[in-house]
Amino acid sequence: MLNQTILVGRLESAPVLVTLPDNRVKTTIVLNIQRGYKDSETGLYEVDALPITLWSGIAENTVEYCTEGSTIG
Repeated sequence: MLNQTILVGRLESAPVLVTLPDNRVKTTIVLNIQRGYKDSETGLYEVDALPITLWSGIAENTVEYCTEGSTIG
């Protein structure tokens, strides 16, 4: 059995590329995902912030093409 999750949200800050000693590259982003319903007390949408680590080509492309607030999935 295979489970699949698709996350769509906005970047909390601009991603930064980090090169490791073994020449691999990575970036860690925080993806803010707005919930589909409002909080009953405040009337505002809640946001979940998920830290995500990207490696190699995906990390390089994210740093090159995405900025703070970019919508990504």
